[in-house]
Amino acid sequence: MIIGSSIPSSSRTVPLFAYDKIFHLIEYAIFSILWGGYLRLALGIRGWRAALIAILVGTTCGALDELYQGQVGRSTDVKDWIADTAGAVLGQGVFVGLARRLEKKKDMPAPE
Repeated sequence: MIIGSSIPSSSRTVPLFAYDKIFHLIEYAIFSILWGGYLRLALGIRGWRAALIAILVGTTCGALDELYQGQVGRSTDVKDWIADTAGAVLGQGVFVGLARRLEKKKDMPAPE
């Protein structure tokens, strides 16, 4: 994420996509899923606390990324940060949903 944010917009060879907010959403959803996994598996933080921390990390990183882009000749955009935050929330929704499905599957009796 940092490498992509460090490229000044004037030196880009690929034009900006019309759907850049979707890319922000997907990028931060993946980021949030990875953070959620780290918090749950490596640190043992479970439930809503892990989801909330992952969302806060995603939201904070999105805001810092937008501020950083202003320092390297790119524009800062509140709408990008909103898409980043929505992606972090979406990522945790996906992560929690998958985790619940796996736990239910684990509790099911083995087929005979």
